[in-house]
Amino acid sequence: MFYTGAKWWCVLSSKFEDGNIYIIQNSERKYEMYMDVRGRKETGLFVSRENPEKLPKEIAAGSEIIWLSTIHGTNSLDPYNVGILTDNIVQYVKEHPDSAVFLDGVEYMIEGTDFSRVFRSLGYLKERISLTSSIMLIPLDPEAVEKKEFALFKREFNE
Repeated sequence: MFYTGAKWWCVLSSKFEDGNIYIIQNSERKYEMYMDVRGRKETGLFVSRENPEKLPKEIAAGSEIIWLSTIHGTNSLDPYNVGILTDNIVQYVKEHPDSAVFLDGVEYMIEGTDFSRVFRSLGYLKERISLTSSIMLIPLDPEAVEKKEFALFKREFNE
C-alpha cells in the first residue's frame, strides 16, 4: 500500500498487514511509522544510510541495525552489494518471522548499481516476507527515481 503526505495521520500499524512490503512516500514520518509497526512485532531490523549513532535512541535500542555505508565496520554493509544485503534480510526474517523490517536508501542503491538489480532483489524479498508474519517498510521518494521505475514499484508493492 502507498501512503502519502496528509494521509499519514490516519495510518495505524493495524493497516499494515503481515507478510507484506509497503512503500512509504512520506519520509518525514518514516521513523514513527517503523516504531509503530515495531511495537507490535517481536523484533526489528533497521537498514539505513544514516549513521547508527545519529538515529533516534528508540530505534537503536529496540532493533538490529545495518548501516548502508562504504565505510567497513561492525554492522555495516556496502549499499552497492545488493545481493549480500538481500541475503542478510532474508536470513533475518527466517530467524525472526514476526519482525518489522525497515529498508531506507533504496534510491541510493539504485543510483550506485542499477534499477533492475535492486527491483529484482526487492521482488525476491517480497516473496520471502510473504512467507512470514513480518512487515517491511521502504521509504521511497517518487522524485528520486524515474517515473516508469516508480510505476513499477507501485504495481509490485501496492496491495
